[in-house]
Amino acid sequence: MSTNFDLIEVLFSEPLQPQERPRNSFRHLTTKELQNIFNSLCHTLGQMESLTMIIDFLLDGIQQMKFFKKEAMHVLNQVILGIEDSPHKNEVVQLFPSMIEEYLKQKPNRNVLLKANDKHVETAKESCLETLLAMEGLGYILKVGGHELTHYVPEILYFCISNTSPSYPYDNAVLYFALCDIATSCDLKLVDLLAQNVDHLSRSLNLSLRQRDLTQPGLETLLSLVIRFSYLHSDPSIQHDIIDTITTMTLNLSQSEEGQVLQILRCIFVIVDAFKMNFQKVERDEPATDKTCDLKQMIEKLEKEKKEMEEEMAKLALDEDDTSNHENDIDENMPEEETEKKELNFDQKFLKTCLDHVQHFVSMSAQPMWQLTALDIISCCLELLAGTPEESCGERQENFLPLVHLIWSPLSLLFQSKNIFVVDKAFDCLMVLGKHARDFIHVRVVKEIMPNLVKFFQTLELVVKDKDMARTLSARESKRILEKMINGLWDLLALLDLSPIESDQLIQIIVANLSGTLNAPEIRCKLEPRRSLDCNILDLKLGALKA
Repeated sequence: MSTNFDLIEVLFSEPLQPQERPRNSFRHLTTKELQNIFNSLCHTLGQMESLTMIIDFLLDGIQQMKFFKKEAMHVLNQVILGIEDSPHKNEVVQLFPSMIEEYLKQKPNRNVLLKANDKHVETAKESCLETLLAMEGLGYILKVGGHELTHYVPEILYFCISNTSPSYPYDNAVLYFALCDIATSCDLKLVDLLAQNVDHLSRSLNLSLRQRDLTQPGLETLLSLVIRFSYLHSDPSIQHDIIDTITTMTLNLSQSEEGQVLQILRCIFVIVDAFKMNFQKVERDEPATDKTCDLKQMIEKLEKEKKEMEEEMAKLALDEDDTSNHENDIDENMPEEETEKKELNFDQKFLKTCLDHVQHFVSMSAQPMWQLTALDIISCCLELLAGTPEESCGERQENFLPLVHLIWSPLSLLFQSKNIFVVDKAFDCLMVLGKHARDFIHVRVVKEIMPNLVKFFQTLELVVKDKDMARTLSARESKRILEKMINGLWDLLALLDLSPIESDQLIQIIVANLSGTLNAPEIRCKLEPRRSLDCNILDLKLGALKA
């Protein structure tokens, strides 16, 4: 069975759901037949009269044994499955609360997780096996116990999701089937179960984040789930908790440990990325309107504006009799019009909050990982903010342009960085700004970015053409980034509508870079300028190259 799937996608895509439970591997039970015989023996134990003694014995083993703890948990899980058909089921149900409490204690070793540092090492994997067995057992307990144990469901859900790393497909499969067992005990679908308990998940998650408890393996999964369900059900309380959490996490970051800062930035990126997926889903779900209806609405809007303008003109004509009153009215009304601002909706508040707290990390050159993560967040937030009301190119952009002004200074300095990956991310962010703030950054790009960009192209060109570095990772990445930026450069020239003098130098660099490996016709086939102006300049350069 293939267990390579993403839990988040599984919850929202029925065809991706796995059809078979993942099987554990054993040293001696090497075949499927032996495992079935072993499970049948455990199920038989679950139907015996002395079942309470057996469960007490196994619980003592889980609490006291160190080396055979996992084996005891596996046996107990199989015994629980046998209880479902046991005549003594009502007597054993009383032991379920103590079993649940014991399983909820089986969390991954935090010290091992911290030492692993996001690497797939065996120590981290071994420390999570007990947690996976506990998840499996909790699902069995609720499935057998039924509605009598539903008050444990919110706490168990948080335990299961928060302690499962999204990096391991096997762990995700175990989590998925445990959640399915819990949903079965409540007579609900999995998505409905999570939707009913999203409030508890959100509160527990916010508490952990505010306490800077960032060692939970499933933190990213929890964040994505909470944000998705909060938007699906339009829960304003959860949405405002998210903003408060981001603000709380980013306070006093300068006093935090180095690794914790990067974890917090990654958490913010996960939140923004989940928000982006919901934002795109809302756009796709919007019904397609009829063009005739749109034209009718546009005509009605123009007629309404014309009527309002006529009323204003009539009012001004009446006021012209008293010039002093007319001047006073203008003096009083103008400041009100200038200072009038629309209240921000939740999307704008959320994105503005993220940008306000993350923009400072762009300039921290001693921490390139902070810079790269911060640039990802900023690019995503600006792209989404431009899609909110009154913030797209050509509109008022009362929130977008001030943020661009704040971000510009540290962003422009990044093009002087010696780290090619930082410059690559900075160029991606520049493309977002060029798309949505064209005239606002035109002069700045020409004066502050283009000279450094030309130098960067020349540096990459030297690395790519160096024969001694031809097979190195640096040369391969330099070639990839150079090709990507050349393709993006044509879009930037068109977006900013650069003049021939401003475009000439960049096009000369591009032609010089490709002339070493390609002839003029091949260069022309490879390059695709967006503007006829750039095409003409390129043809002139290639004509001079032929001569």
